[in-house]
Amino acid sequence: PSSCRNRRRERLAPFERRSQFARISERLLAIEEQRVEIDRRNMQLLEAYTSRSQERDSALAQALLAIGDGLKLLADAVKK
Repeated sequence: PSSCRNRRRERLAPFERRSQFARISERLLAIEEQRVEIDRRNMQLLEAYTSRSQERDSALAQALLAIGDGLKLLADAVKK
């Protein structure tokens, strides 16, 4: 392992260094674009989940109100 670190690198010609830099830059750009796409998809999923959660909570609240109204009617019927 240490011999690898001590080994001298071959010197590249300037155009080879630029080409290598361009390949690395393109790869990094592609990775960043993938990350942005993943973030976009995650946001879409979160928005869909939040929307469904709000709809579910609203339906639950309406159901509980209906149950409450039904219990009031039962209580009134028992009092009579």
